[in-house]
Parts: sequence; structure tokens; C-alpha cells
Amino acid sequence: MLVDDLNRFIEEQVKAGEFSGTVLVVKDEKTVFEYTAGFANVEKRIPNSLETKFNIGSMDKMFTSIAIAQLEQKGEIGFQEKLEKYLPHYPKEIARKVTIHHILTHTEGFSSYLNKKYIDRRLELKTVNGYLELFKDEPLLFEPGEKYQYSNSGYVVLGAIIENVTGNNYYEYVTENIFNIAEMPNTGSFSIESEDIANGYTFRKPFSQDTTLEKRRNNQDDLPFMGSPAGGGYSTSKDLYSFSKALLDNKLLSDEMTKFILTPKEKVGSKEGTTLYYGYGFQILDVGYGHHRYGHGGTFAGVNTRLDMYPWLGYSVVVLSNYDQPAASRIANRAGKLILAK
Repeated sequence: MLVDDLNRFIEEQVKAGEFSGTVLVVKDEKTVFEYTAGFANVEKRIPNSLETKFNIGSMDKMFTSIAIAQLEQKGEIGFQEKLEKYLPHYPKEIARKVTIHHILTHTEGFSSYLNKKYIDRRLELKTVNGYLELFKDEPLLFEPGEKYQYSNSGYVVLGAIIENVTGNNYYEYVTENIFNIAEMPNTGSFSIESEDIANGYTFRKPFSQDTTLEKRRNNQDDLPFMGSPAGGGYSTSKDLYSFSKALLDNKLLSDEMTKFILTPKEKVGSKEGTTLYYGYGFQILDVGYGHHRYGHGGTFAGVNTRLDMYPWLGYSVVVLSNYDQPAASRIANRAGKLILAK
């Protein structure tokens, strides 16, 4: 029933022009459903496939949080330590207040790096420090720990901590310590000059939430040169499933640490009787009966992605789209309802 119902639902979305991308559902390490639709490059008529590298938006936060947790396991950092301990050159009035825990849970109060500087410098953004310069001198929006407010800037700071503590480039660190271990050969912060990545197509006006364009445009004029520790990297459906398996098999972290980062830390909101939390780099949905769905989504102009893990049922769902939200999340939610109904 899951396969037939999900296939029917996706075909309706494709026919309505609402979905372009890939869908992968795996149960107990066996693929039970896969689907591809649309084009990775409309201009060149290159179709999407399960090997297509999609921009995954904020899903990179999962990788950054795991990298931080790996360093905590080694005793090289502490979740409750202040920022000034690891980034001594960061503005003191902020670094003395903010802890790594605050940043991991989006309670630190940083302003957004998607600002005027970003628009002006986006094609120059090739390093973590380049991103850091966009916002590090901005005052906090609120006192750390005061409330939850989703922040891309915080995860850039975590990337800078990883570089400072390890002495390695952030992008090389996550490749060696996460992607290679999890067998994710097609994942990374590839530049927008790469020829084998999917283009995004959006109804949004440039650098705006306004989605009133009559025809989708290519999103290349909105993107930075390459992604950050907060988002904008690329991956495939198969790689993200491999990531979910490696995480739940404790190949990336110890069993104790895996459970800890997946423990709800901050309540984000509630809908239809369910509650959404944030752990350390993971979105966590309380689905009832003592169980939670784990994963993360990504959203940008021409980008909508989701990874959902239902470990007690053995399911992982990956939906990647090069259309605007809710192209992927709508399908991931339908898959989730069908899985839970079983």
C-alpha cells in the first residue's frame, strides 16, 4: 500500500508541475521505493536521477554537529564551554556569552549572514572565514539562551571552531571524518561552477521570499560560490541514505553520543498534535507512543530537501528537489504518514 499510494501521490505532484527531484525509501537496508522526475538542468535537458547531486540546503548542519560531537568525544572541546575558548579573536562581548550548546540549539542570538554583504560578496565566499566576515561584528539579537531562533550564522561559527581546534580545513575535515566513513562519495560543498550538480528552479524573486514570478527561473544568481557549514552543500539520495545508516549504526559517533545529539533540546513548535524539537543539528518530531522521527530539511530558492529517519521501524526517507518548498517536504510528509499508518 505504501508503494502504490506514494507513487500515486508523487505522480499527481509531477503532473501538476509541483515536483522535480528524487525520492528514496529504504526499510531494513532494502530499497522499497524510488522515484525520479524532472530535470537537473532544464536548459540542457539533463534528467534527474538517483545519482544527481542536489543542493541540500541546511542539511549540512547535521554534518557540522557531528563533527563538533566527534571533537567533544575526543575531549578537544566541551559543549558548555564559551566561544572565546576556541575562537580567541572573535569579538569579546559575544564570545564571552555564547556557548557551543547555545549555537548547536539555535539559542545564541546571532544575526543572519544572508544580508547585504552576502548579496555583494556571494561569489567570493570560498572559505569559512569568508562567511564569518559577513556577520561577526554584528550585535546579538538577544541574550544567549533566551529563546530559540533558527540561525545559519551559528553553524558557520561552529565550522570556524572545527578549523581552529583541528588545524584542518572544515570541508576537508567533514570529508575525511564523515563522508568517507559513511561512504558518501558524491557529497560535498562543490562550487557552482561544477558541471555535474543540479540547478535549482524557483518562483522567488532574487534575494527575496516573494514567490510571485510567473515562470521558474534558474537560481544560480542567488547562490554563493560554495556552501558553508550551515548549508548549501550537495548530495545524492543514495549518499544521504548511507549517512543515515552510518549514523544509526554508530559509525560516526559512539552509541551514547549519537543518542545525546538526537535527544530533544529545544521545542520548536507543534502541529496537529505533534511536537517538533531541535537536538544538536537535528530536527526531531515526536510522533507519539514514545517514538521520534529524526533528520533535517533544507530550503532555499529552488531548493527543498528532507531526510527523515524512523529507526524503530527501520525506515529512512530521502526526498531531494530542485524546486521551491514544499516540493520535497510535501512528499516526505506523505511518506511519513503512510509509514506510521502501517
